[in-house]
Amino acid sequence: MNSTSEEIRAIVGLYHLFANLLSEELNPHMRDILIQNEVLAVLSKAEPEVEKYLSGDWGPTEYEEAAVDFCDTFILPDSAIAPRAVAWLGENDFASAEGIHSVVEAFLKQGQITIPPSFAQLPYDHASLLFYMAATLRQIESEQAADFEQATLGSWINPFGRALQKAENPLYRALGHLIETA
Repeated sequence: MNSTSEEIRAIVGLYHLFANLLSEELNPHMRDILIQNEVLAVLSKAEPEVEKYLSGDWGPTEYEEAAVDFCDTFILPDSAIAPRAVAWLGENDFASAEGIHSVVEAFLKQGQITIPPSFAQLPYDHASLLFYMAATLRQIESEQAADFEQATLGSWINPFGRALQKAENPLYRALGHLIETA
């Protein structure tokens, strides 16, 4: 299936959004992107409470609360929703964290993708890195992108998205809806 350049740009934009929101807590730059009319409309359609969450003036207190939300959602408690394939793949799954690592490594060796410093320290099965690479491949070669996405995200990203839809934070619930429908 051939995608139009407009569809590719939309998917690339979503994938970059996913990559950034799953890699670090909300910061002023990312919030500025999220409150742009087009982006906020997409997020609000996925989760109506996100507009209220992102509205108003944000200061240090709000960003600190956003950092706590990020940690509570993705890192600290036993109920964290880990954005890594290893947390979602069972022993009998076709894909494995090692298999995903091999696919990522192979694509990186081809030299078509350069990983920015903000993603360089992430494990190869981290959703942020995988979405960043998928976005980059979509810009370069959509057929390779589809193969990459199937091999690295296909078997676990929808259950991850469904779990994220149950997060306390409306931004992460919206993200979960968008991940599942992307």
